[in-house]
Amino acid sequence: MFARQILLVACLLGLACLVACQSGSGSTTTMTLQLETSDPDLQQRAVEVVRSRLERSGVRGLDVIPEGSNRIVVTFADEGDAARLGDLVCSTATLEFRIVRPLEEWQPVLEKLDAVGRATDPEAEPLTALIVPSATPQPVMSVPAPHLDRVRAIIADPRVQHAVRSGVVLLSREPENSSASEPSHGLYVLEDRPVLTGRDIESADQSPDPNRPGIWQINIELTRAGAQKFAKATGANVGRHLAICLDRGVVSAPRINSAIPGGQAVIAGTFTQEEASDLALLLDSDELPAAIEVVNVHVN
Repeated sequence: MFARQILLVACLLGLACLVACQSGSGSTTTMTLQLETSDPDLQQRAVEVVRSRLERSGVRGLDVIPEGSNRIVVTFADEGDAARLGDLVCSTATLEFRIVRPLEEWQPVLEKLDAVGRATDPEAEPLTALIVPSATPQPVMSVPAPHLDRVRAIIADPRVQHAVRSGVVLLSREPENSSASEPSHGLYVLEDRPVLTGRDIESADQSPDPNRPGIWQINIELTRAGAQKFAKATGANVGRHLAICLDRGVVSAPRINSAIPGGQAVIAGTFTQEEASDLALLLDSDELPAAIEVVNVHVN
């Protein structure tokens, strides 16, 4: 009897070891990316950018190879985050700092928006009927949730952006009042020339927001030329608001209280640690040479 018990325990241990080894080997994800254009030189540069971003994100078992003239095949250990990694390799992370125009200068821009809206859909409500004054002290209007899709479609229309040459109209990336039953988004009219762009960034990293527990921020170090432009622009616009825009959405628009020398800035939003880490990685990495998209994902 004792010998049988020993044999049974040994078998169970062997089976547990086998299961552990099999689960340790894990599965792999194969992701196929496609560039918008067929160009071997652009493809090779994209391979290098994709590999660099994924290596820095810490993925395991990474392999990145070109396929044909406009595809890239990426293989990595599957850890259930293929969607996030797809966003990471395809994102442009277009960053701009723009001065917010005061509300008293909005009327000509809004009139142009309404004119384009009437020309495209005479029966639809004009933009000015869809927005309301904001409860915040910032130069911003609010877009109630029921009108958000309509407003988003209006300002995304290329004819609108072409007509409004004297300013850029963008929505906030996050709701102004996320705790409300129907959160609203902010609508901003910004100067047409950005103060800074992503090309002015020397490096970026992330850290906890010292004033908001559980929230993370992105810290950026500017190039020498970027630092000079930033100090000059903030000094010339004291009292106005500076919109920090990411991928055509306003992250925040703090008031400029004084000139900001030293070449350092902070992007403060409602970022989780993972979101802040990914954004800092994107801002600190090379730009993709061409637009790229995920066309297939397969888990082996």
